[in-house]
Amino acid sequence: MAQISQGGFPLPEKLQGDSLGGIRFAYGFKVNITPQNSGITTFLPDGGKVWRAKIHSEDATSINLIFDKFHLPEGAKLFIYTPDRSQIIGAFTSENNHEDGKLATSPIEGDKIVVEYYEPKNQTGEIAIGQVNHGF
Repeated sequence: MAQISQGGFPLPEKLQGDSLGGIRFAYGFKVNITPQNSGITTFLPDGGKVWRAKIHSEDATSINLIFDKFHLPEGAKLFIYTPDRSQIIGAFTSENNHEDGKLATSPIEGDKIVVEYYEPKNQTGEIAIGQVNHGF
């Protein structure tokens, strides 16, 4: 059920005119949110752990995140959702690791989100949110 591309090429730049330019939909706030300095970590009976951090950007129409550090071990999962869980993105896993160690997420509507990171027993990952984008 994916969208099917029909091929072809965009117009040459000289025919597009000078109106090209990005449309800004959000303001980016630089942050440093990690399991070591924010949120709450819960240790599970099986030896794993769950970190949760709530982010509130007052009056935002949406929120999306840019992770400056993103390296998940096998079995780890990261979810981002609204407090009522009406919108959920993820799970992000080790399959989402990139060589540059970064990850940008799609926007979630509203001004509050929860970031939830599960790490299995004897596994160590690294995550750090470097930017919160406040949609307007």
